[in-house]
Amino acid sequence: MMRSFWILGLFLLSSCLHAEDIQIAPDVLVRQVATEILASLQGDKGLSGDRKKLLDLVDVEILPHFDFLRMTRLAMGGHWHDATPGQQAVLVKEFRALLAHTYAGVLSDYDGQRIEFHPLKLFPGEQQVRVSTTVVSAGGDSFPMDYLMEKTPSGWEAYDVVIDSVSVLAIYRTSFAFEIGLGGIDRLIGILVEKDQQAGPF
Repeated sequence: MMRSFWILGLFLLSSCLHAEDIQIAPDVLVRQVATEILASLQGDKGLSGDRKKLLDLVDVEILPHFDFLRMTRLAMGGHWHDATPGQQAVLVKEFRALLAHTYAGVLSDYDGQRIEFHPLKLFPGEQQVRVSTTVVSAGGDSFPMDYLMEKTPSGWEAYDVVIDSVSVLAIYRTSFAFEIGLGGIDRLIGILVEKDQQAGPF
């Protein structure tokens, strides 16, 4: 699970979008930004140990480039439609905070991993793609990752990552469904709020 979370954090970092990047192909975008992030971690040895700096990095440079509404809907699955508009708004807010702390935490565990990028054949007009890579540890172990990305008005955005054929958002979906089954959507919201409070402020 920790390995999956580390990759999720790096993957979502890899999908940061800036205005000048909108026309860049999704695989090229992932390669460029992932390389920059790895260079930052390797160049600043104190970065991985400074939680405040990592949270600031995630909050300022990463989170603004994601559609947390869609990610929360995917994580909620069919239960999304059972939530009231007010509950949906809180779920999006708390899921965003949960992922922010998760990203900061997993980046603090960086230990020399590298990424091999595989070619992507992008057809004209294609709106959704699967970008494939392989993660290689410092010891030589490796495993595949697929990035699920969609072209939006603001450019290519990632909305899930598949690690060894397992969707990370599917993991959240299972966990969320379990908590909802025990006590409804309000129970899930309470758990998310508690986790975010325990993790501390940005």
